[in-house]
Amino acid sequence: MPPIGKEYTLEFAAIGNRLIGRHNASVIAQATDQTFTDGTAHINGAEDVRDIEVINLDGIPEAEALRIIGVDEKGNDTRAAALAAEKQAMEQKQVAQAAASIPELATLDEQFKKLTAERVTAPFEADVAKLNSGYLGGLDRKRAEEKRTSICRRGAEERRCRVNPGLHIL
Repeated sequence: MPPIGKEYTLEFAAIGNRLIGRHNASVIAQATDQTFTDGTAHINGAEDVRDIEVINLDGIPEAEALRIIGVDEKGNDTRAAALAAEKQAMEQKQVAQAAASIPELATLDEQFKKLTAERVTAPFEADVAKLNSGYLGGLDRKRAEEKRTSICRRGAEERRCRVNPGLHIL
């Protein structure tokens, strides 16, 4: 918990039998509990409360209620993932702005991107295409081999039936 006098956000959600607690932006606790399936809620504590917000999620599907509070069906914190992606995009934007403000850096960045495409991305994609082609070719060869084997078995079975008419092909 934060030091006395420092503000923080505390969230609590009860969706079905799932209980989810957040401190500031982070999920700090999750549980399931069948003890109270209906009734009222109350908050008590020793600290001053500045604001309380209640969102009634009754009547909407559980998956939608979880999405609203920022948790997926498996309990993963979707808000944290969104914040991380937003932070990464902001950092990339700052790097791009810094590169644009220094002409030498912009030139080096363009050279780096070009060389990366030529020496890393293109060879990687070519190797992946080669692997895929070899794999698919191997599958085709295996199918053809199985088909030949199946035809040979069937032919052998038919020859046996001609020699011994009492046998039947299954």
